[in-house]
Amino acid sequence: CIIRKGAIMIPEIVEQLQKQLQQQTEQCSHQKSHHQDADYITWSWVCTKLLKLLSKYPSGVTPAIILSELYQELQNSGGRLPTTSIKSRKRVTVSSVLDLKTLAYESVLEVCAQSPYEIPGTTTRIVHLAECEDDTRYIEMYLHKKFYDMSCILTSHSLRMTCCRLVPEMVTRARGGRRPSLRLLPTEVVVIVLDPAEGHQYQNSFLPLEHLQLGCITQPDYIQNIFAKVIDIGSEEVVHTPDGTAFNRLIVQLLGHARSGETTPLILWDQYVGFARLFDKGDILYLEQPYAKPTSDGHLCLEHGPATVMYVVPFEPSQEVVPSQHPNQQTPIRVKKMDDGKLDFASYPERLMITDIVPNMISGVLFAQCLQVHRKELVVEDDGAIVEKYKLLIADQTGSIILCTLDPGFRTFERVHRNQWLLFCGVSSHTDDSGDIALTCHLGEGGTLYNVSSLPGL
Repeated sequence: CIIRKGAIMIPEIVEQLQKQLQQQTEQCSHQKSHHQDADYITWSWVCTKLLKLLSKYPSGVTPAIILSELYQELQNSGGRLPTTSIKSRKRVTVSSVLDLKTLAYESVLEVCAQSPYEIPGTTTRIVHLAECEDDTRYIEMYLHKKFYDMSCILTSHSLRMTCCRLVPEMVTRARGGRRPSLRLLPTEVVVIVLDPAEGHQYQNSFLPLEHLQLGCITQPDYIQNIFAKVIDIGSEEVVHTPDGTAFNRLIVQLLGHARSGETTPLILWDQYVGFARLFDKGDILYLEQPYAKPTSDGHLCLEHGPATVMYVVPFEPSQEVVPSQHPNQQTPIRVKKMDDGKLDFASYPERLMITDIVPNMISGVLFAQCLQVHRKELVVEDDGAIVEKYKLLIADQTGSIILCTLDPGFRTFERVHRNQWLLFCGVSSHTDDSGDIALTCHLGEGGTLYNVSSLPGL
């Protein structure tokens, strides 16, 4: 049975796939005896992946192949759905590493560690890493010497790590003989994850960054333990010195003074740049023995040195209840509320209908029919870029609304026509001067437009 149904049937197909994928992931999670629930697979994730597959197979594709491809993509990502989070976007699981026998250097593992043991006849220590404490699937890692005296802390908290290298080895069996196995080489790019209650306890032995006495730091040196909130995470850059040496650098801005908003840079060099993949904006970092350098203007910059140990309390954003038109939705739907008051609809579980839209929405995904295409115009944005702007009257079974599309690539207007079904990703909303909700999809700032009616796979 080849899928050749019209675009209007897409929502029904997506809901069916969503239900099947959810059942499969929940069965898999139950079989592995994980404590955590299976991640909820959102309608928008299934829909966008389905449309990409229909583009990939223009002659049509069977439902079995679609289901298999989508499930495989979930497995390749460790069962976790893509998010805007830095660490989550690159996160993999121990199970996926064991199954695929590969691990990218930039991937992030979040694991529980069992007590390290020494390889007989050596001082080298091995630690077992699993997705949860009682998981029978684990991978062995050579423990970095930096953590040899921290066994109790490592085994009592979750760990996030990156910059890991996977190597095949021959391991001696308990009953004799040798078997092939996979092990991770040691990495010191590890953060210890604390919950909020533990973070409060650690504040007894860590000083708030804003209380640090700058006048006491007159030369570069390791300083007392401190904690601070992550305000911004920069991009990796290459720095050249006068002698021609090149270094990789990434700057993390920490909140130095809450009242003034003044920040203090935490500079990550070379092998420590990977730490930026292990935390997000809003997280609280606890730095044990950070390296500090006074600057010529009387300020301070921090660095992660060989003796530094990093702990993190993940930021839990506030949530807000939003409406849903889905008849089977028994519990309230909550979405993340950002610091600026915007509501992040990236995790909205069901299909977003027009009457579900609220002001200050970002990352919405909207499937609707085009009723009218307004005239296009060229506009100049604040940064001087020229974009193509046109408005569409779109509708679903709950209502209609005007959506403004901004296209810096000048490639979508000529392909959009009346009565076509479209999928808009990255939709934002605001209240206009008349008090009505206005929608925008900026194709140059994370937005995407799929012309569902023109897909050959349908």
